[in-house]
Amino acid sequence: MLVSSLSPTDYDRLRTIMGDVPRPHSIMAKLSDSELEGLALAPLPTWLADRVRELQAAMTEERLSASEREEQLRLLDTVQHFEADRVEFIAELARRRGSSLREVMNQLGIRSAARG
Repeated sequence: MLVSSLSPTDYDRLRTIMGDVPRPHSIMAKLSDSELEGLALAPLPTWLADRVRELQAAMTEERLSASEREEQLRLLDTVQHFEADRVEFIAELARRRGSSLREVMNQLGIRSAARG
C-alpha cells in the first residue's frame, strides 16, 4: 500500500508505530533500487498536502486558531520528516549508482526547491 493512499487516521497510526522504528537508513540495505525510487518519488498524501495548504491560508488571513496552529506545527513536522526520508532514499540511490545526489534527482525528474 502506498503511503500517499492512507487515510489521515491510518497515516497517524503508521507514524505512531514508525516512531519507534529506526529511520530509513537502517532499512535501505534491504530495499531494491526500484523500491528506493518508488519511495523517493512518492507524493505526500493528498489529504496532508491539502490540510497544510488550508492551514497556511488561514494563517495568512490571520484566522488560525491556537488548536489549528498546533495542528499546523505537527503537520509541518510530518512533512519535514517525509522530505528528509525522501532525501535519504535519493542519497542511497546515488551511493549505489556512484552518482551525485543532483544527478539522481535529475534522473528521477526531481527539482530542488532552491532551483525551482
